[in-house]
Amino acid sequence: MSGVVQQSTPPPPFLSTSTTVTASTPPQHLWHFSKNKVVPWYWGGQSANLRYDSVMQNVVVNWAGVMDATTFEQYGKRAKFPLSFYPTDVDILGENVMIVGGKGNTDNAIVEMLYFRWPTGVTSAAPGAPVVLPSHTGSVRSLEVDTVGKRGVRFVLGILGNQPAFHSLVQFEDSRDLYSLNLFDGSHSLVASASTSAGSVGFVPELNDDHLQCWKADHITYGYVYVFGFWDNDEPGDPSTLVFVDSDRDGSPEIHMLIAPGDWATHDLGDESQYIW
Repeated sequence: MSGVVQQSTPPPPFLSTSTTVTASTPPQHLWHFSKNKVVPWYWGGQSANLRYDSVMQNVVVNWAGVMDATTFEQYGKRAKFPLSFYPTDVDILGENVMIVGGKGNTDNAIVEMLYFRWPTGVTSAAPGAPVVLPSHTGSVRSLEVDTVGKRGVRFVLGILGNQPAFHSLVQFEDSRDLYSLNLFDGSHSLVASASTSAGSVGFVPELNDDHLQCWKADHITYGYVYVFGFWDNDEPGDPSTLVFVDSDRDGSPEIHMLIAPGDWATHDLGDESQYIW
């Protein structure tokens, strides 16, 4: 599918992770890659390559004007947003909010929302025009917890749709359990467990797999899908891709699927025409 970046092995922990991607995806469908992280962000004819730097404890956004409908030109500006913790994953929630997950000095799990205000009067960036950056208007710590089973953040994925608003899927590093997090009040409920039958979806042992990427999309047949997978897992014997499905688009995944290597076409998951862009 468009925007996939190839990588055979993940980088060591706490290395700065960055790459660029060519894509024409609109804001409604936000790709999410972890370990080698790319989250394209679009607004008013401009685009951004978003990365986290665990060593320097910041999120870096490289902004550029889009000179063509389907390609990125050279990045024109770089904005760094310092954090007080070590980021390990990042996602976009709408056009004005960034979600950052990570850990503190005691491996405590932390999730923050970063708010932005976009400049007014800018609708496109012509070739050679200066890139106008949004301003960072504040941060909200949604979650800070330091208990066994909830230490460190492996993945964050902003939940699609308007119900419930401002929620995120969070996978904790130590237990690999998957929770739904209310980003406003910090309450969180178990969606799926890597070790027990608890949670709305129940026992999903594949959460223990060392997934290298996750992304979300609105699929015509399945509804909202949240995908945990690998790079190039298309050979016999490779691990299956884990997909959580929210068929009624109410913000709560009900089931999970395991898609064996080579079966994406069978399930209509590899066809871009089957997604709502």
